[in-house]
Amino acid sequence: MAIVLDWYTKKIVGWDISLRSKIKDWGIELDKVMNKEFLDGVRDCGLKPIRDNGSQPTSVNFIKDMATSGIKQIFTLYNNPKGNTDTEHMIRTKKAKLSC
Repeated sequence: MAIVLDWYTKKIVGWDISLRSKIKDWGIELDKVMNKEFLDGVRDCGLKPIRDNGSQPTSVNFIKDMATSGIKQIFTLYNNPKGNTDTEHMIRTKKAKLSC
């Protein structure tokens, strides 16, 4: 599951569910969010998504795409489940609702 959460407002601005969460899926969802939420573009707006250290956000291609878009990613510390608590909570909630 890929989820884009605005930590300030706690609003889910985008999400995608697939059997395999591929880098391409993350990019597609992020593009949708950026086009919907940032009508004037994201370059120089200070967007700093918080990411875990999974294979998608740490991949060379995804990091390049973020840099090209002017987005600086912030990564949580390894072995620190509280580092991305709000996002992980939203993912758990979404999964629970979908399994009902």
